[in-house]
Amino acid sequence: ELNRHRFGDSYTAAQAPKNTAFQIVAAEGEATRLQNVTVSNCQIVNYIHGADVNYALTSTTIKNLKQGLVSEDLLRSKAPTNIKVTNSKIINAHGSGVYIYRYITNFQLVDSSIKGAGGPGLYLDAGTRSATIKNVTFEGNGFSSYDDTTRTRAARRSDDAKREAIAVDASGQHLISSNLFKDNGDGGVYLYKNCWENYTQTNEWPRLDGANNNKIENNTFFNETVGVWIAERADRDLADFACGDPLALQEGSKKYYRDYATGNIITNNKFDLTTTAIKVMDDNSIIEKNTFSRIEKYDIDVGSRVRLSIGDAVSNTNIGSNTLSKVNSVRFQYGAQ
Repeated sequence: ELNRHRFGDSYTAAQAPKNTAFQIVAAEGEATRLQNVTVSNCQIVNYIHGADVNYALTSTTIKNLKQGLVSEDLLRSKAPTNIKVTNSKIINAHGSGVYIYRYITNFQLVDSSIKGAGGPGLYLDAGTRSATIKNVTFEGNGFSSYDDTTRTRAARRSDDAKREAIAVDASGQHLISSNLFKDNGDGGVYLYKNCWENYTQTNEWPRLDGANNNKIENNTFFNETVGVWIAERADRDLADFACGDPLALQEGSKKYYRDYATGNIITNNKFDLTTTAIKVMDDNSIIEKNTFSRIEKYDIDVGSRVRLSIGDAVSNTNIGSNTLSKVNSVRFQYGAQ
């Protein structure tokens, strides 16, 4: 079954896409660490997920994580590491193209393409470290969702529901280099801290870090709503997310939470035909040597309304030498510096 069904048309049970083409999973407590696994030279078409890398924690560990009794560094030292996907095509995944679960280190996605995923092309979940994403094409991802109960696809109709090519969720020290981002649903690379969504569920526990200390270099962003968004959820109403993090600001029924994505470097990228190329809503960003062309709004847009409202405006944004698309294409607002 190489072609996806149209929106609203149900797959039969026999036709329904299989769950995941490659599941690279280690259970907590295994004596030998899972490492040095390579998936190469594959074409993965029409699965729900192309590849997952997961460290399956026990319910006791998750309970202890909720109470702050477990070292995340210890989990990272035992979770799968040095997993690589190379020279492969992941096409028309119904969910994410590749999903990297919590605490995985040194994942590599290189010389590949992820096209047409319903959700993010690549999801780097909380607590992952030191992934390398290089020479990958991310095209046309983030436009649809899939219900595996009804076996139907649906369009992500609102801009808030559409997804980005790479989601960097509360994880850091990643290198995103020499990739092409084109025509994705909501943008290129979004860095944010999940607000501990659905915190009452037994399998959810807090995110302790932000999307910090990532380097985004030598990429091309074409026809994206936003190329790179630092702290994407800073000004976003998350009332429907059932967040467990401390509430930063409430306005009527709307709820806002502090987003964290600090110390990120955006350098030597090309942004063409985007609405806004770079949005910055957290501190200590370095933005230099980028080239902007045909930008509808701003090349670089710095500031957060919520951060100003709580008396903590975005600070220490270091903008070096860039080739701007036009005059007045860099905006600092809401007290940002």
